[in-house]
Amino acid sequence: MVEQRKLATKKKVKFIDLARPPNYSFYPLNFRQAFEVFRWMVKTGSPSNGYYSGGRQNVYDILSKTSGINSREVRAFTGKDWARDLKERFQWAVLLDEGSDPNGHLKRWRENEGISLTGERVIPISYFNHGGVQDTLLTSMLTTTGRTRQSHNSCWKKARTVYNVCLVPSAEAWSLKFYYGFSRDRSSSWDLNVARQEEGEVFDDFFRRAYSVLNELVERD
Repeated sequence: MVEQRKLATKKKVKFIDLARPPNYSFYPLNFRQAFEVFRWMVKTGSPSNGYYSGGRQNVYDILSKTSGINSREVRAFTGKDWARDLKERFQWAVLLDEGSDPNGHLKRWRENEGISLTGERVIPISYFNHGGVQDTLLTSMLTTTGRTRQSHNSCWKKARTVYNVCLVPSAEAWSLKFYYGFSRDRSSSWDLNVARQEEGEVFDDFFRRAYSVLNELVERD
């Protein structure tokens, strides 16, 4: 068993580095560190911190690239374009016109956390800059299709076709889940939680564990 690397190191993050082009780069951070910064945003922007008004836009809408639906969850990442999606969410978080937020949640969140084009913030993220999981493996995971190696539905034993794998952020942790159903009819579907990030577990270690469990559960096409 690989010993987990704890989030013991804090790193100064310049928010402009996360928002600037190109869409596939977060330099000087690697993509694993960028995901850790994103979850920090999810944690600090949580509705439980007061960024919530019934029927109005909140920070989670911004981090999901949606508007005006007052989300209590942040939209998951899936598919081959996850890097572009992550970059665009950072751009919304850092660059979006505050006039589009009538409740002032975005403005208050940015002020409280020091998020701006010129802003810098010391954030607990993993210490490594090189090595670790490659982005191609993450793409492979988030584009997985196939069949579950065994049934996970006591009522519908033949519902075993996996068609969508999602990386789900929350204020507490990252998690991985997949949606499955019947091979020819997707009007009914179910989801299965694959793995959840443990307290203090860096994104790289969580990914390795989740990827391993996913491969045990799913026979790929």
